[in-house]
Amino acid sequence: MYPQTFGKYVLEKELAVGGMARVLLATLRGAGGFEKKLVVKQIRDELAVDQEFVQRFVEEAKTTVALSHPNIVPVYELGIEMGTYFLAMELVDGVSVDQLLTRSPETGAKVGLSPEEGAYIGVEVCRALDYAHRRMQVVHRDVTPRNVMVDEEGQVKIIDF
Repeated sequence: MYPQTFGKYVLEKELAVGGMARVLLATLRGAGGFEKKLVVKQIRDELAVDQEFVQRFVEEAKTTVALSHPNIVPVYELGIEMGTYFLAMELVDGVSVDQLLTRSPETGAKVGLSPEEGAYIGVEVCRALDYAHRRMQVVHRDVTPRNVMVDEEGQVKIIDF
């Protein structure tokens, strides 16, 4: 099924599927061999007919594109291709906080970050949330370990506004 052409993007593989959208690794190709890896987030087909959901997706894009902060993943484009609404956004080369956490064999509880690492991630998340609230009066509403990314350099970024 992949690679697959999707407008000006080449969809390489599926990274995740959620209740509302699927997230795909994509490549933007341009003149002279230009290539940029990024993420394309597509509304799931069965939700594309729900105008209320589409409106929320569009509002997410409008909100996120207006936010420019080192701890918020930037959105580059909101578009419709082949009848599918999508967002194109930065690819964070790293893992989610959820992936950093492991389960304790004794209790089954999630563990895996030192207190210092947890505090660092918490401070960076608070910086992003504070900025979004001051800049756009936005409340994230889904700050979870799955929606916080840490790149290979230790930069913390929130996704899914």
